[in-house]
Amino acid sequence: MKHNIFYIFLIIFFTLITTSCTINQREFLVLDTSLIHIGQPANEVKSILGPPDARKKIGPEREAWYYYHKRRRFYQRIPFIGNHLGHPEIEVLEVKFFSDRVEKTTFYVTHEEG
Repeated sequence: MKHNIFYIFLIIFFTLITTSCTINQREFLVLDTSLIHIGQPANEVKSILGPPDARKKIGPEREAWYYYHKRRRFYQRIPFIGNHLGHPEIEVLEVKFFSDRVEKTTFYVTHEEG
């Protein structure tokens, strides 16, 4: 009887771990950066990456769009305890526009604070 409970626990545990490792729509934000180039119109950027997660006016005829992806290690996806195993990293793609055309792109990774 004890062995059956142990095996049931193992099956449930591994099922929870494997089902928690789903792929996010923006899993490869760093690769999306290569699709954006200087001079590209804003509507084309939007058709490739979708609407930005945030927008910021940075001057006359200048605007910055931000795309984010929270990157978590496999052990941070474990239900119930994963959130307590370190801080996720946030991938950020910043696209700056001048006169509705790409002026500059910047990709960086930062850490989410607890």
